[in-house]
Amino acid sequence: MTDKSGLSASLAAFTITVTNTNDAPTITGTATTTAAQGTNYSSTPAATKIDVFSKQPKGVWLIST
Repeated sequence: MTDKSGLSASLAAFTITVTNTNDAPTITGTATTTAAQGTNYSSTPAATKIDVFSKQPKGVWLIST
């Protein structure tokens, strides 16, 4: 690893094992069960999926080689 000022360090080799589990999404909310003729119907449920995440960018100080 080398930081942006040029300092570096060596690390011992290691292995990371990732076991995939495809969890079902969770959908919540209460839909409106009535609608008036001639008007638009709208219902917005909330959904989450625990095995999906946002990748955060690495720090500007980290250069992985």
